[in-house]
Amino acid sequence: MISIKTSETNKDKIATFATKLGLVRNDNIVARLAFSYSISKGRKLSLVKDLKDSKGKEYKEDTLLGERKNFYLAVICQFYEIHKSSPDIFKYLKMHIDDGLEQMDVFFESNPNLDAFDFIIQNIERGIESIEQTSNTFHAVSNTNPLVKDKGAFGNFINLEIGIDSAGKKIVVPINDTTRYNNSHIAIAGQSGSGKTQFALDILYQIAQQSNGSTNFVYLDFKGLNPDDERNLQTFFQQTNTTLINAPLTKFPLNPLGFIDNVNETNKKLGIGRFAEIISSYHDAGSSRIIQLKDAIKTCFSNKKSGEYPTIEEIYEEVKNNSGTAKNKIINTLDGLSDPPVFDSDVNKDFLNQNYYFSLAGTLSEDVRFTAIFLIINYIFQQFMAMPDAVVVNGARSLRYVILIDEAQILFREPAVAQVIQVILEQIRSKGVAVMLVAQNIKEFYTPAFSFSSLCELSFLLNIKEKTNSKLINSFLGYSEAEGRKLIKSLESIDTGQAVANCKELKRAELFNVSQFWKRK
Repeated sequence: MISIKTSETNKDKIATFATKLGLVRNDNIVARLAFSYSISKGRKLSLVKDLKDSKGKEYKEDTLLGERKNFYLAVICQFYEIHKSSPDIFKYLKMHIDDGLEQMDVFFESNPNLDAFDFIIQNIERGIESIEQTSNTFHAVSNTNPLVKDKGAFGNFINLEIGIDSAGKKIVVPINDTTRYNNSHIAIAGQSGSGKTQFALDILYQIAQQSNGSTNFVYLDFKGLNPDDERNLQTFFQQTNTTLINAPLTKFPLNPLGFIDNVNETNKKLGIGRFAEIISSYHDAGSSRIIQLKDAIKTCFSNKKSGEYPTIEEIYEEVKNNSGTAKNKIINTLDGLSDPPVFDSDVNKDFLNQNYYFSLAGTLSEDVRFTAIFLIINYIFQQFMAMPDAVVVNGARSLRYVILIDEAQILFREPAVAQVIQVILEQIRSKGVAVMLVAQNIKEFYTPAFSFSSLCELSFLLNIKEKTNSKLINSFLGYSEAEGRKLIKSLESIDTGQAVANCKELKRAELFNVSQFWKRK
């Protein structure tokens, strides 16, 4: 008879969860739940890195697994592709129990007011995978059948002319040179009228020109375009071959459910969970509402032929039918995305090979605009994370795509989206994707938990209101205190269309005139 012991640190967690769930006399069930919770995440553990000590709670195998012992062991064999005679089976079992206990601990600490027993009961028939781990919510979802398996890229150096220095010399920055910069992410801060938008447009223009269109981009405009703005951008649209999508007058040319694996059932459940989280994130919806939404999405998928995806409109109708006349925030959000439709029903496999300017009209409610942008960012992220890493040749990392997020401060303020942007900045550089974050103030790049500019190799500071906040400015640009003192003096005379930066091709704290797209007209 084999004994399985949890780690010493997890011994107390067993007791805590047993008390929460009313299972003090049957704490072996807590261990089973922990195993199921961990294994459902689809993350394989390492016997070298993840196997913890065995100084905690001890269970005999029959007590731990009961009559379903063969089922639990079969799950491990299938998941790790090992034979049932493997001596490592029970090590894997132990690892996933410890891992599940730690994940459950994170979840319940993040949701202190949750009635744990009621929540578990509501999810029993759906499996413990319905519980979502807060700290790992927005990492890439596995997909064995991605819509786009790879995308074209520009394999040489992208040399951006970012402006002219005080001596009249052009400043050229090779943004995808891995010997100089760890990533191609860019942070731009500047108040309204500082020239930051024209600077950002010029960067996109240069990338499109130098790559001959092989590096594509999407410009995400949360605030929307007015008619004058749209007319002024016509030259940019023409010269970069960019399509304007002004929602809801025109639909976004993608189905945001297209990142979900519609072949592998485990991956499909995880993808459905991700989509449901995004729809409910703006309102912090209760667990019962999220479960109803997940069930509706599952039903819509089951009603489709193999390989087809449901639409948001179909999900809305399913949720509405199941809720009767009752209204809630999730239904209202789905309604706003459905009438008129904000997204196309077509999965559009060619979406990433074109340039788009996505504008969300102010007539849409803020929760609908927020959710739409969130869905687009998630969709792009998931598609690229399913691709192989970008090739690096002679120091040049192939550049596939650029995501520009304008008025990014609106998204930074929402913890759920802030998590997504952080994960994107950390992970997507290896896929040949650059992220440009454009905001009005430096302070917008900081949350209590994270500094977004710290993950952008290139930071540009145009005219801002908080010019005397040396601590914040130094942090944004990565300057020392001595450099910061010189910088504050430079900022005293900064004018429209001027900036300071942290690029290696420019003297620290030196003002320069940034490139502006309007000057190319």
